[in-house]
Amino acid sequence: HAAYVIFGTSRIAADPFSQRPRLRLLIHDVLPVEPGEIKSSDARHISWKTDRFVRLLAQAAREGRQVGIAHSHPEGPPAFSPQ
Repeated sequence: HAAYVIFGTSRIAADPFSQRPRLRLLIHDVLPVEPGEIKSSDARHISWKTDRFVRLLAQAAREGRQVGIAHSHPEGPPAFSPQ
């Protein structure tokens, strides 16, 4: 399945270990893609309507947050995909 992940951000001017700037993402909410939004899915893929995604992007921009997408690979490789 898939979900939208709403992140807050924390910017660190100098990481105590590397002394380099860092961006940390902090999860604020996980919003599953609703069954009615799914266009097609099987054990290897999922595709859904993006209307809510566009609304979430606009809301996140107003609130200073970021939107990510999480999805599973139930019968796919046990590793991250190139995407």
